[in-house]
Amino acid sequence: MKNLSPTQQACLDAMGIDVWVPRDVQNEDAIEAIQDTPILLSQVKQEQVPVTNAEILPVVENNQTIDVDASPIQKIADDIPTTLSIPDDWNGLSQAVSSCRECGLHTSRTHTVFGSGNQNADWLIIGDTPTVDDDKNGNPFTGQSGELLTAMLRAIKLTRQQVYITNTLKCTTPNNREPEESELDTCLQYLHKQISLINPKLILVLGQSAAQRVLNNQSTLARLRQKVHSLEDSNISVSVPVVVSYHPSSLLSMPANKGKAWQDLLFAQKAISSQAVL
Repeated sequence: MKNLSPTQQACLDAMGIDVWVPRDVQNEDAIEAIQDTPILLSQVKQEQVPVTNAEILPVVENNQTIDVDASPIQKIADDIPTTLSIPDDWNGLSQAVSSCRECGLHTSRTHTVFGSGNQNADWLIIGDTPTVDDDKNGNPFTGQSGELLTAMLRAIKLTRQQVYITNTLKCTTPNNREPEESELDTCLQYLHKQISLINPKLILVLGQSAAQRVLNNQSTLARLRQKVHSLEDSNISVSVPVVVSYHPSSLLSMPANKGKAWQDLLFAQKAISSQAVL
């Protein structure tokens, strides 16, 4: 039999397969005498070589195919983001989101949270993850944080019916945990399509997590505020100015930041009137 490499031998040992090979002898004169004497390779001292599951391949022994656990390979395939075929119209997109099964969040949700408001709005407001209240009724920014958002909009003479409101994630997460990358990969594709369909004059992103995901920028909220960012993504067919501010839920827990949030709203008004893109 052809000599096996240390890695091949380690693979066979890991699967419990014994292989008979001629004994390795240093004295060439003795080779002829023992060449027909087989021993178990596992009895020969070999250097132990670490091996990963991905290195274990099906091996044929006596015309039998050995089944190998493919779960590590499947896990790698599952981690690769899937590019969805997303409808180009509002009705189709809404149905795609409501019936989405692309990640595990569909097993724990009550409703998907698609978005609400004017689909031709100048202002697009984006939060992060739907709350438990949002999940119950299928609308974004409900409860106390929603009431505060309504008041913030009213302060700059806007209503919820005049703007469009959505989130980066379309399902709530169990126990309000941080979403996983695979969950975000799918939902961001839906969000990108919403942005393209609305083609707003301004995007107001509320909260650090939402801002980091929308802008693909890991800067802090303090660094992202009071600037006009340019949203230019290869998956989005429009270029839109973006302004970042506090999420209403954070303002409820830290009311001292409401003054800063007001300054952000005034800044956003100025940005949309001038269409400034830095």
